[in-house]
Amino acid sequence: RGAVFVLGSVFHPHAQKNGYIRVSYCNTPEEQIDKGIKIIGDAMKELMA
Repeated sequence: RGAVFVLGSVFHPHAQKNGYIRVSYCNTPEEQIDKGIKIIGDAMKELMA
């Protein structure tokens, strides 16, 4: 769909829970950030339905 994220546990291997993601937006135009967050949010809603 054109957006990428990484499981948060990759960056915190000793964390007790895995209920988070990490999104990088360095050097990304604001409109692309908004679009990417919407894509990820919509995909998560589909998975949780």
